[in-house]
Amino acid sequence: MRIVDANRDLVPRNSSRFLPPYLVMKRGLFLQMRIRSLAGKGVFFGTILVFSLFFACQKTTVSAPEPTPSPEPIIAVLTAIPTDRPTPAPTAIPVPTDTPTPSPTPTPSPTPSPTPDPVAHAIEGTEPETFGYRTALEIGGTRVSDFSREQTIRFDMTGSYAAIPGVVTLRGGNLRQNPTYGTVPELSGKIEVVWSKATKSLPKGVSGSGSWTGNGWTGQCLMVSWPEATRRVMNLYDEYKEKDGWVEVIYASMDGNVYFLDAETGKATRDVLSIGMPFKGAGALDPRGWPILYVGSGDSYENESGKARAMAYSLIDFSRLWEVGKAKDGFALRSWTAYDSSVLVDAASDTALIPGENGVFYTLHMNTQYDEEAGTLTMSPDPVVKQRYTARRLGGSSAFAYGYESSAVAFGCYAVLCDNAGYIRCIDLNTMETVWVQDLVDDINSTPAFEPTDGGGCLYIGNTVDATAQNGKGISSFYKLDALTGEILWQYDTEVTTTSHITGGCMSSAILGEQSLDGLVFTAFASTGSKSGGRMLAFDTETGEIAWEISLGSYTWCSPLALYSASGRGYLVIFDHTGVMYLLDGRTGETIATRAFSENIEASPCAFGDLIVIGTRSRHIWGIRVS
Repeated sequence: MRIVDANRDLVPRNSSRFLPPYLVMKRGLFLQMRIRSLAGKGVFFGTILVFSLFFACQKTTVSAPEPTPSPEPIIAVLTAIPTDRPTPAPTAIPVPTDTPTPSPTPTPSPTPSPTPDPVAHAIEGTEPETFGYRTALEIGGTRVSDFSREQTIRFDMTGSYAAIPGVVTLRGGNLRQNPTYGTVPELSGKIEVVWSKATKSLPKGVSGSGSWTGNGWTGQCLMVSWPEATRRVMNLYDEYKEKDGWVEVIYASMDGNVYFLDAETGKATRDVLSIGMPFKGAGALDPRGWPILYVGSGDSYENESGKARAMAYSLIDFSRLWEVGKAKDGFALRSWTAYDSSVLVDAASDTALIPGENGVFYTLHMNTQYDEEAGTLTMSPDPVVKQRYTARRLGGSSAFAYGYESSAVAFGCYAVLCDNAGYIRCIDLNTMETVWVQDLVDDINSTPAFEPTDGGGCLYIGNTVDATAQNGKGISSFYKLDALTGEILWQYDTEVTTTSHITGGCMSSAILGEQSLDGLVFTAFASTGSKSGGRMLAFDTETGEIAWEISLGSYTWCSPLALYSASGRGYLVIFDHTGVMYLLDGRTGETIATRAFSENIEASPCAFGDLIVIGTRSRHIWGIRVS
């Protein structure tokens, strides 16, 4: 640009004069000096411009004698003749670098669309009408024929349920796979009693004479590590509000009390919550980590305060937040009322799932308001949604009974419920429509374990022998079902003994193997061979073949749990009804160690790390460490 400006001064645009040779020479000298000064900049095209201008000047038309040149700036530059004094070297002008070509901004990949949940559907043989299966709905005391839930429900299908560390419901979560949290060291077989806690008894209600004692079936405790902010608003003793890193055991018991204990020491962490109704089933905590406890009575009493019901309690002040299904619910087709099922909560929709032994499935949108900073917790539930059912072999003088003692499994928008008549069904929670039904022949007390698979899932469930018993014996079965269709994929049958006091078959809920136990599923049968016999088996999940089996010293209603080391090695723990604890190598069934507690055990254990907690009918809660 500077060369062009100089040329503009030297050669006016409209000049018609002839340039004499001496002026041409001066002009050339000037431009050469300019070129030299620019050469340091690497402007190589300067020479080309000089010669272009030179020849342009020679071709200018002659029209008048040449006057004396007048542009002073040009004369001053051309007369600057070097002298003997050294000319200061020109200041070096940085050589411009090439501007790098910017890399094109990569086009962002589109966010992948979430994989849609699989759609459950009936196939031939699992249509509800095949079994004469019909349902009815009631909302706020009004019968309705159609239903669409405003706050839609969707449970995770990968096993992610609780937002806090611990075990917050029966069998650990919505897929009901394993009631443990954390890992254990590689186990050599040491079983150490760390502490014990005495419990009490409670007279029975309408169920009969005698007393409810300690902890019974299913009787699993809860174990959780509360965050500091939550601890500070709860009614914990001051020591435990301040203490970090401890685990609380919460045990709803058949003596009508809920106990709160330090898992490490067995010491009370807060006052006992005395409700005055027996709790056979496991309680549940809110999966959001909010201080809410859900429990359900296992018996009913004639007085108003003792009538069976499902309830939610605040763990800030022990206030009762809601209750549903109080005996006797006029909508139910069965008068017996109890709640042995462990509640599930869909966190996003704030909805509780509550199966009742009266044959009613309750769902409750709770409208929970929890302000942790202010330490306040309230619920103002919408009218409860109730669903009852009937089927071909139910009603009248049938030996089969309505009702749910098993706990619900939930995946996606579906729940799977098992009943006392041997039916297992899948329900769409957002429409309350029954999707499929399967007949598993007899009373189902255990809870299914859900296995996620590509594009769907499977269920593992066993039945007991009750209505089908002949001369005190019958066939108990363990099944693998397609969770989307209800199709039976395989089943294992075995003969068991059953009596009015000891139910034979699968009272235990299955454990789905992981890590080193991947590909195996485990369960136990009560009263095999005789009423006191018991067996534990491992099945290949694909084929249903027995991988191993062991005989227990006595029958068991206890559900096993699986412990895993950091390396992935899996161990199993189960108790029989005489109080013998078995620690097994999960892959082989080899007995690593046993320990006799000499107490009647019907309940199921729960574990946080290497610490196992279980209650007994003999009125003790035990804290046990394995190493």
